[in-house]
Amino acid sequence: MLYHDNPVIAEPDMVFFTHMIIFDSDAGLAMTLGESVRVTETTPERLSRSSLDMIQK
Repeated sequence: MLYHDNPVIAEPDMVFFTHMIIFDSDAGLAMTLGESVRVTETTPERLSRSSLDMIQK
């Protein structure tokens, strides 16, 4: 889990799954977005093949 002051250091070849939950309490709707990312020496590598485009209502 990623959080402030976590002693774990992200190192090359570690894989993280990040997600967020978006909730519209007035409409009673919820949506989750997430993706897998591999840590490299330079730029993180997206492993997810899904588009990052948001779904519009």
